[in-house]
Amino acid sequence: MSGFADFERHDALGLADLVRRGKVTPADLLDAAIDRVEARNPLVNAVVIKLYDYGRRAIADGLPDGPLRGVPFLVKDLTASIAGVPMTRGSRFFAGSPPAAARGPTKSRGSPGGRRSSARRSAAPTTSARSRRPTASAGRWPRSTSAGTCCWRRVFAFSPFTVWFNLTGQPAIVLPLGRSGTGLPVAVQLVARAGDEGTLFRLASRLETARPWLDRRPALAA
Repeated sequence: MSGFADFERHDALGLADLVRRGKVTPADLLDAAIDRVEARNPLVNAVVIKLYDYGRRAIADGLPDGPLRGVPFLVKDLTASIAGVPMTRGSRFFAGSPPAAARGPTKSRGSPGGRRSSARRSAAPTTSARSRRPTASAGRWPRSTSAGTCCWRRVFAFSPFTVWFNLTGQPAIVLPLGRSGTGLPVAVQLVARAGDEGTLFRLASRLETARPWLDRRPALAA
């Protein structure tokens, strides 16, 4: 791919550090992210609303200081309002909803590049699988989550372990520690007590050091 070739060699903090040290610009990172979305999204349909110009305007207007300044990001198409941008919640029922009048994600320090699809706390961290089985193939789920009870039964049968922590408000993190026989990632979910994100980050850092996954990518990401 063209542009900043090492984009995928860094996490968000690493990219932000490169921006801070003047090794790359926020525009370089946004272009690199756009390049990858355009190459891969036709197959996975993960970015449902492209906000490339929105991100470029945010950079041109001047990004605020912060730990992730200049790092492009995606906004989930569910509950997070962006001024002037429609929110479909992954459903045809909301397809005609008017754009939000609320202010955009100004507290974020990076450059919004698009909306991603929405179809998808104890004393010590607890562990569960991310889903009951390996990653589903493209086309398993209807494009609209308004497809009815049958669709939602399939979703919860596939991934019954994550929704509960949305309800309790506990911090959770998913790490691609395993791998299926076909090379797809198999994830482990860690959950901590409310407000204890720090424990999760420290534990995740140790696990990544012990079992690094940066170079373990399925064929789609090659």
